[in-house]
Amino acid sequence: MFFYCMSLFGCVRRFVVRVMALVCLVTVSLPALSEEMLEKVLKLTRSSHEVASASQTRIDQLSEKTRQTVDEVLAAERQLNLVKAYNIQMRRLIQAQEKEKVELQQQIDSISETEQAMLPLLVVMVDRLKELVQEDLPFKLAQRKAELDSLFALVDRADISIAEKYRQILEAYENEVAYGRTIETYTADLIGSEEQVQVSYLRIGRTSLYYQTRDGSEGALWLPAEQRWAQLDRGENLNLSKAMQIALQQRVPELLALPLVTAAK
Repeated sequence: MFFYCMSLFGCVRRFVVRVMALVCLVTVSLPALSEEMLEKVLKLTRSSHEVASASQTRIDQLSEKTRQTVDEVLAAERQLNLVKAYNIQMRRLIQAQEKEKVELQQQIDSISETEQAMLPLLVVMVDRLKELVQEDLPFKLAQRKAELDSLFALVDRADISIAEKYRQILEAYENEVAYGRTIETYTADLIGSEEQVQVSYLRIGRTSLYYQTRDGSEGALWLPAEQRWAQLDRGENLNLSKAMQIALQQRVPELLALPLVTAAK
């Protein structure tokens, strides 16, 4: 289109030059020309100028249109380059995501295998905890057995993750371990009595368990090997009362003489 415009412009230019030459010739020979002939020449000259002006306008318009077309082509090329760069980046991103997907699936498969191996272990852990409670001093038996029942039910639940099951079982173990380094007193029914008799218990770690009647007149020590209570003498029962007050933080700690028995293993 650009070369077409330049060719058209050259033709018009040559035409104008010829007309100008004709005008000069007419001017030189003006006395010999008639007025009618002069008028025709002038009209032809004006017409030539108009044609040249229109042609120049057309050329300018075509040149502007060509420039706009070139700009549009360049803009489209830049946009195409951006799209290509974006597509390259997206392909890299998709490849990275696919790699992460594969790695994640491998981790999930590994977790599934670990869970399959962990479930029997959790059952064994609860069984061992049950054995510990059965062989331990009989303190807070109702509470501890209820916790065991809850753990057995927990292991069978499908809506709880292996990690949560393990956490709760481990917490139960920690609670049992804590009993070995604390002392406490509490009230409950007398163990081994056919009647429901409320007594006060004193637990010293996992080594010794005592009870004392509510009026403080009698006290006893649990004998694990024989699974029975051994009555305390008067002095031991008095020290038992003091030990219970210390456990309740109602008395300043002091050394007291109390019989101790190691729990059966």
